[in-house]
Amino acid sequence: MSIRLTKEDSLFILSQVEMPEGLRIKLKKNEALNEDEADDLRELCADKLPLVGFNSDYSVNWKGKRLEGLIDKLFIG
Repeated sequence: MSIRLTKEDSLFILSQVEMPEGLRIKLKKNEALNEDEADDLRELCADKLPLVGFNSDYSVNWKGKRLEGLIDKLFIG
């Protein structure tokens, strides 16, 4: 099974999340991700969420909403 992100999702992730170069290249080319790559990217997004995803009152901000949506999208059951 593979996952293909939208170009907008790929650009958002590239601007917000540090990742291995191989994964960065796949996102830049907007290529489909295999299960392992999707899982790795999901973990990276989840790690970034508490750093940039909440306002000072702990409510979710727009980056947090985008990251939460991507975390859901990258889940392969």
